[in-house]
Amino acid sequence: MSSKVAQIVVGLPVEGPFDYLIPDEFQDKLSVGERVRVSFNRDERVGFVVGLLQKSRFERLKPILSVLDSKAVVSDPLFKLAQEMSRYYGCSLGEAIETMLPNTLRTFKSFEISPSPENKNETAQIPEKILLHDEGTQQRWDLLFKLIDKNLLEQKGVIFLVPETSQIKEVQAKLKDHFDVPIIVLDKKLTPKRELENWQAVKEGKARITIGTRSSVFAPVPNLGAVILFEEDNFSYKQEQTPYYHAREVALMRCAIEKADCVLVSSSPSAESWYLAQKGQLKLVQFKEDLKNSVQLIDLSNYYKKKFSLISFPLRNIIERALLDKKRMVLFLNQRGFSSMTRCEKCGFTAKCPRCNVNLSYLYSKKKLVCRLCQHTADLPTVCPKCQSSYIKNLGTGIEKLESELSRIFPQAKIERFDKESPKAPEADIIIATQAVLRILPKLNPDITAVLKFDSELNRLDFRTSQRVFSTLVHLRQHTKEKLIIQTSHTDNYCLKAVLKADFNLFYKNELKLRKELDFPPFKHLAEISLRGFKEEDVFKQANAFYALLEQKIKKGIGLIEPHASILPKLRDKFHFTIIVKGKSVTDILKVVKAAQKEFSRKNRVVVTVNIDP
Repeated sequence: MSSKVAQIVVGLPVEGPFDYLIPDEFQDKLSVGERVRVSFNRDERVGFVVGLLQKSRFERLKPILSVLDSKAVVSDPLFKLAQEMSRYYGCSLGEAIETMLPNTLRTFKSFEISPSPENKNETAQIPEKILLHDEGTQQRWDLLFKLIDKNLLEQKGVIFLVPETSQIKEVQAKLKDHFDVPIIVLDKKLTPKRELENWQAVKEGKARITIGTRSSVFAPVPNLGAVILFEEDNFSYKQEQTPYYHAREVALMRCAIEKADCVLVSSSPSAESWYLAQKGQLKLVQFKEDLKNSVQLIDLSNYYKKKFSLISFPLRNIIERALLDKKRMVLFLNQRGFSSMTRCEKCGFTAKCPRCNVNLSYLYSKKKLVCRLCQHTADLPTVCPKCQSSYIKNLGTGIEKLESELSRIFPQAKIERFDKESPKAPEADIIIATQAVLRILPKLNPDITAVLKFDSELNRLDFRTSQRVFSTLVHLRQHTKEKLIIQTSHTDNYCLKAVLKADFNLFYKNELKLRKELDFPPFKHLAEISLRGFKEEDVFKQANAFYALLEQKIKKGIGLIEPHASILPKLRDKFHFTIIVKGKSVTDILKVVKAAQKEFSRKNRVVVTVNIDP
């Protein structure tokens, strides 16, 4: 008997599904996973069929306006994954499905879908969940090649994830050298047409290996054998908009659904993955390596530092010797531009972004003040806008100012900068670089690397800061031939001690102990409830109202942190307040949050989002 009612979800933060009447011309032509055009809340939207019924409990139903596909765009395994994501991340099923698709399939454009090959993912072997920790990055490939070989022999597909687009070509070249099979790249930076073509080729089984960044975890590989996360500790794997998924967690979910291998690869694994390995939920495979280089700490408390200079006397001597010996150096300073603050010395006026209320950085190369958050630009004032004095100073040191200082001290040296906007890898005696240098460091292979402002890197308001800093230091050491130098006033910090001794257990022991004391992941889950709007007073009132509802719904084992200004209180003209909910179970946390959301009366265009494990 033909189904007369379709259950539809849309890519909005609304609970569904919603029942729609199937017109006669579409009878027997609909299946779960297809896209349709529907009228929703006085607007037309792309909907996704998630169920078919003979009858609805509602008497009056809107009809489906048109069917956009000939076959399902979402396979059964990916539909199950979307359901799992919806439950875990608190997003709607429609949002989860929409996240999986290329941008073109989020529009009304009709698309002829070729049928996917039959899923033959049946094997007598138990899929493996591996945390591959190699201290030198050289031995990982032998294991990965072996794993990929096994899956290719079994006629299964492999998804290979990298954290950044810049790494795709390098990984693709390495795999092409070893495997004579079709390799397809999925990348959101491709043109919409090319992205859709590649996505369809993957869905039709034409790719044996699929490479891409975070969103490629949803690649429609029909007979999935393995998902590999390269550098799984990289923070780029976390989505920064709804749904706030993490590619690592989604990969583990998908591999459990499709009975595929999951391999997390890192030289400095995330604390969450290390903890899972300790509990036996991941198989830890470690490759030790005797590092030939050394680590030197320069204790800044022992040296008088010239005002405004980031170069200590010991480091200056090291640079002089390196130049004499024709050695290449990288100076790591994670601050773009010339200065981080422009201030009037007479009245205290500070140039701030009108949209984000943060200090504007001065970029000498562009002769502009720039906001690091929204890229708002302004001219550098010649007189103070407030008191009209000419005592305007550029304070703080970015890589442009450091370049100027070093050019004065070492006029014989060739010095270049490198940041995220640099078009190519520099060739110089001294390279001054931000965090962006990590993606090209293996090619640079410097003799000496120096970290100039370690202490400021450690003083960020984020419980994962130590992990971030440790990971950066590990990568810097790995790709430095002779010596890693770190200037600091905190020589007893456990991150530094662990890097100094190349003792990973020391770092994770201290990091996990601290997180356990503070009830942070992986010991408890966090839900960050963010409220944002154009008027600060309205957002604060709404945040307090939401908090009051949470207090009414609270259960044993769930903790609350009352509303407070977010780390970035104002961003792109909107004010942000945050409520934190803690608990051992994501399910229990979301029950409380969703119960409060149902009763919450949203006013004044205040937007509420929920981010699990931010």
